[in-house]
Amino acid sequence: GHVKLDDGRLLHPRVPYPLDQISGDFYINNHGMQLRNATGRSGKAALSLECDIQGFGGQAPLTAKLGVSNLALDDQLYNALPVSIQEHWRKMGVKGTVHASAVLGFDGRAWDPHVVVRAVDGSLDADYFPYPIEHLAGDFEYRDHSITAPSLVAYAGNQRLHGSLTLQRASPKWLMDLEVASDGPIPIDPKLLNALTHRGMPESGFQKFA
Repeated sequence: GHVKLDDGRLLHPRVPYPLDQISGDFYINNHGMQLRNATGRSGKAALSLECDIQGFGGQAPLTAKLGVSNLALDDQLYNALPVSIQEHWRKMGVKGTVHASAVLGFDGRAWDPHVVVRAVDGSLDADYFPYPIEHLAGDFEYRDHSITAPSLVAYAGNQRLHGSLTLQRASPKWLMDLEVASDGPIPIDPKLLNALTHRGMPESGFQKFA
């Protein structure tokens, strides 16, 4: 059978944003279900989805492709995340806008996600080094319990930064390898000196020495 949806709307406690302008084609037969040409919007964000489900029931294998553009990294999204991710998000001071794409596979036992998030105009203001990093751009790829970002660009003050990042899951923590270089000198001013102390902590010995 074939079911066509036009101009639908979704409100659900597990979905952080109300979705509207939902459209798509559902195909159902004895072997499972297919979703094609599914699109929707939530504010400025646009979503697309295609999915194949081989069978019926909670353990049915599936593959899905998801795309999101112009997604704001705001409090509404933060509140929808698991508590463990919220903690890292808060400590990093993440803001900005991203595009994302994901390919998800489920074999009936385990998930195999491959996700790429493209920062368009992001910013960081991390607790451990509270020096604002602005206009962050680059791709973050998640696969096989690791996150890689081989080519990042951002600005600190008036200086352009470029670097790379690798995060490897070592449960329950993540191991990080970060390389950063600037195109020119960054002024040693009060903003930089204050960043030598973890946010919310007494002035560090390094900051006093500087």
